[in-house]
Amino acid sequence: MHLKPWKHPLTRDPRTKIHARHIQQYFKRKLRIVRERENLIEGVDIADRSLAAADPILEPIAVGSSRDTRLWNLMMRTFHPMPFMGGVGRYIRFYIKNSDDGQILGCLSLGSAVLTCAVRDNWIGWNRQQRIRNLGKLANNRRFLILPNVRVPNLASRVLSMLCKDGPREWQNRYGEPLVLAETFVESSHIGSCYKAANWILLGETKGFTHVVSEIGREKGKRVSVYLYTGDKKRIFVKPLCESWKKELFD
Repeated sequence: MHLKPWKHPLTRDPRTKIHARHIQQYFKRKLRIVRERENLIEGVDIADRSLAAADPILEPIAVGSSRDTRLWNLMMRTFHPMPFMGGVGRYIRFYIKNSDDGQILGCLSLGSAVLTCAVRDNWIGWNRQQRIRNLGKLANNRRFLILPNVRVPNLASRVLSMLCKDGPREWQNRYGEPLVLAETFVESSHIGSCYKAANWILLGETKGFTHVVSEIGREKGKRVSVYLYTGDKKRIFVKPLCESWKKELFD
C-alpha cells in the first residue's frame, strides 16, 4: 500500500504539509488493519454451514452498546474488503439478522454524507450555502457486508430496500433531522449490482480524492481532516428516500 499519496501534485491541501506525520500514521494503521485480517477471523463466531434462505430484518445498534459495537467493528475489519477505520461524525450501525432465529447475516451502516462531491452536488443543483445548510438530511451508506457463509439470493438488494425504509426513522430518532437522500461510493472494480437492483441511481465517478480523518497524536477530540489525491475513483450512487426530497434539500 502506498503510504504517501498526499505528495501527489494534484493534492493541493496545505494542511497535508502541516500534518504529514499524522497522515503517514493513518495509512500505516490502514495497512496494519489489512494485515491483521487473518488473525481476526477466529474472534468472529459464524456458522460453519452455508445459509441459503433467510427472512432478513434490520436491527440498529443502540448508542452506548459497546459489546455490539465491538462485534460489528470486528466483523467489518475481518470480512469487508475495505479496511474499516472507525465511524466519524453521525454514524448508525445496523445488524442484518434472520427474523426466525436471530442469526447475524451481515452488517451495514449510515453515516454523515461527504462534505462535498461535485457530481452529487451538481445533480442536486444546490449552491454552497444550500449544501451546508441541508447536508444533515443526507446520509452515506458507508459500509455494507453480507457474511461469507450467507448465500441467500437477492439478499443484498432486499436489505438495501429495507435500509431506505428503516434508516430515515432511526436517523430522525437519533439526530432530530429528516433523512431524504442516501448516497454510497462503490469501488471502481465493482459495478454495484445490488444497488442497481434496489433502484439506486448511478451518477458517475469521483475524481480520485480520498477524505482522510485521523487523530492528532494523543490530543483527545482533535483530528486531521484533509482531502488527498490517490487516484482511486469510485462510482457514486444515490437513492431519494421521499417524494419531496428535492424540496427538502432547498429549504
